[in-house]
Amino acid sequence: MVFFRNRKLFKISIITLFSAVCFSGCKMNANDEIWNKNASVYGAESVEGNNEGLSEKTSDEAFVFKAASISSDSPDYELIKEYDPDSKLTGFVENYNNSMAMLMYDDVISCTNNYSEGISSDTVNSFYAPSEFLFNITDNEPVFAKQIYKRLYPASTTKLLTAYVTLKYNLLDEQVTISTDNGGIDRYGAQLCGFKAGDVIDMKSLLGAMLIYSGNDAASEIARFTAGKINGTATVDSFVGEMNKEIKLLGGLRSSFLNPHGLHEDNHYTCAYDMYLILNACNKIEGFDEIVKKGSITVNFKDSEGNAKELTFDNTNKMLSGEESVPAGVTIIGGKTGSTPYAGSCLIQMFEKSGKRYIVGVFGASSGDALYNEMRKLMDLAK
Repeated sequence: MVFFRNRKLFKISIITLFSAVCFSGCKMNANDEIWNKNASVYGAESVEGNNEGLSEKTSDEAFVFKAASISSDSPDYELIKEYDPDSKLTGFVENYNNSMAMLMYDDVISCTNNYSEGISSDTVNSFYAPSEFLFNITDNEPVFAKQIYKRLYPASTTKLLTAYVTLKYNLLDEQVTISTDNGGIDRYGAQLCGFKAGDVIDMKSLLGAMLIYSGNDAASEIARFTAGKINGTATVDSFVGEMNKEIKLLGGLRSSFLNPHGLHEDNHYTCAYDMYLILNACNKIEGFDEIVKKGSITVNFKDSEGNAKELTFDNTNKMLSGEESVPAGVTIIGGKTGSTPYAGSCLIQMFEKSGKRYIVGVFGASSGDALYNEMRKLMDLAK
């Protein structure tokens, strides 16, 4: 059975689990062993039925979920999807950009690499950042998109995925003992909260320090603690494994995360669309708004000797700190900034206008001023 979804921007085909149909070189063959719990994946000997994994053929992806598999016999790439019946995944879509295979969920927006339906060419040409978008998540519709599948460095917007993994496991009330001074980060210029080994801080405050002030030491300590709770291995590397598993489960096919904070590594990358998936997932977790919407945060904690301490951090998002203007009728909910020489100036955030909620992202802007100018222009497109 083939499902067709018509949206204003394009028509896509969704293939369900039990179909035997071909489209654009991608088909499910009735003779495939679709209930084989040891699905064979290109580039890997096998993937167990209860395992998640990603393998690649040239620049394309093969994706694995739990249970039955669907595979493509396209000469360009091999697609394998295993389906988790408890998820909202309804199928997969062959994308129109570089043969990328895109997972299709009921509650996320699908969009072409570039989309500007109903927007004048002069307005489209006025957007200068390498990658940016505006999505209406109330109505599940795209408004504008520019190069949203382009590979980019996320810088500290990475911390949204760190927050999502932690929030997913409901760890807000946990008390975290800092394992090492400055989270073990000694890179020159890295933004640090200055926490010391033995400090005891509740997780909600630590998440605030990470998301609002962009503390890289906070991100590393969150990673160690959360990994210990999830799989018993309290290391940053273990947490990074959870990050990469979660982005795949969200449908992000063009990301590779190597750390929980976004300090530059050549093979730590993503795309604007995958970052939308992450923030959209955060939006659905109770308590996220409360953390990110603040212009500043005061963190109360105890040092290693039990002495009460207090630190106050301003939000790096200048639209929330009050340093940058916000268009009329717009209420900023919050999100995450990021900036490195490799990533440029980045910001992805949520806002509300006329009773609707939007996610907006700008990546790779040439400066902070350019970043906020692009933000305001995108917000003006919201109705």
